[in-house]
Amino acid sequence: SYNYGETWTNISEGLPNVPANTVTVHPYDGNHVYVGTDVGVFFSDDAGNTWQSWNTGMPNVIVNELEFHATSNTLVAATYGRGLWASEAEPVNVDPFISVAFPNGGEELIIGDTETIRWNSYGVDGNIRIELDRDYPSGDWEVLFIGVENDWSEPWIATGPMTENARIRVISVDNPELIAESAESFSLLQPSITI
Repeated sequence: SYNYGETWTNISEGLPNVPANTVTVHPYDGNHVYVGTDVGVFFSDDAGNTWQSWNTGMPNVIVNELEFHATSNTLVAATYGRGLWASEAEPVNVDPFISVAFPNGGEELIIGDTETIRWNSYGVDGNIRIELDRDYPSGDWEVLFIGVENDWSEPWIATGPMTENARIRVISVDNPELIAESAESFSLLQPSITI
């Protein structure tokens, strides 16, 4: 379905006549579809028009669930009786990118609390620089971290002063043209005291 289930299209031609237990679509390329069946995984690179077996290294086994770890382009299959199986998914034709996941707008962070800055990236090699603008858009960007591993998260103790116009920016150190910032402003607030 391309319209949230309002109408459906049969894309099973070319798949074996066995139960299809799970379907997942690559989050960066909607033409890449994976189906977990009672006889393994099948893959389509053309939105289900054609299918091929995709079981390299995996036994002929019932696949109950498929999940993507999108940033590493890894497909994970939960099987019946044979545990988990992970393999690099088919390559997709997507330009490298970075996107901020948290804080991405509207959050109220308490000064002094440890928060985890999170981002997504694809095709980004090397380390990341993280910056904060406390008075977006007229403020200056201050460096919070430089040269951190691109592992999609970094703990940060939120610091003052208070603001309702903060934004985070994540930048590739090796390729500064790969940059992303919070979609909307977030707040840094003083902790409240209850008596």
